[in-house]
Amino acid sequence: MKDTLKKGSLILALAGMVVLSAGCGGSGAGSASAASSGAGRVLKVATEANDPPYRYVSEKNQIVGFEMDLVKAVAKEMGASVEFKDMKFSQLLDSVSRKDVDMAIGTLTVNEKRKQKVDFSDVYFKRSAYTVVVPKKGNSIRSENDLKGKTVAVKKSSTFETRAKEMGFGKVVPLDHYEDIYKAVAEGKAEAGISDEQAANYYLAHGGSEKLTVVGTLPGGNNFAIAI
Repeated sequence: MKDTLKKGSLILALAGMVVLSAGCGGSGAGSASAASSGAGRVLKVATEANDPPYRYVSEKNQIVGFEMDLVKAVAKEMGASVEFKDMKFSQLLDSVSRKDVDMAIGTLTVNEKRKQKVDFSDVYFKRSAYTVVVPKKGNSIRSENDLKGKTVAVKKSSTFETRAKEMGFGKVVPLDHYEDIYKAVAEGKAEAGISDEQAANYYLAHGGSEKLTVVGTLPGGNNFAIAI
């Protein structure tokens, strides 16, 4: 019961923030009344549909995943529908700030730099570390220290890209998707890849474990929220 109430409160808070930011309610009313004012609205939502299990394109060519379910729950509280727009991760925040879309979701970490560009909803997921992915055979990487001087693939425009450039890696290779990172490591174009834990586990469980393995984690506390 406690978890259900917490989830319901989060959805109402998100719905209220989305409606108020879009100018559909906007007079300081409570979340429930603000949400109801979005009835009939079509929410345009930017995402990068290439990061399972958070979001990905299904066999039926639909964008699905945990984050998509969350957005749909917000829309349901508002009486609205959802139109997803697939784009590169590096374009998500700009699409919101230009008002091309109403919101963006895609494991977006809340930080002060990004707050200068967009607002954020309540945090819906907390990540405590990044996962280090390496070739299953022929690698000598066992810890963070072993990454020094190595070619490391990271996600472009992610919060870790900036940090990676300060960690003494030999070369930082920014790529658009986690799947691109895994392929770069598997094909020898990078000696290691830094990934979200859930994304790495999903990839390894769906065939990736034939060539890749996880050797550890790097500290990296992140709070994911919806950009509005």
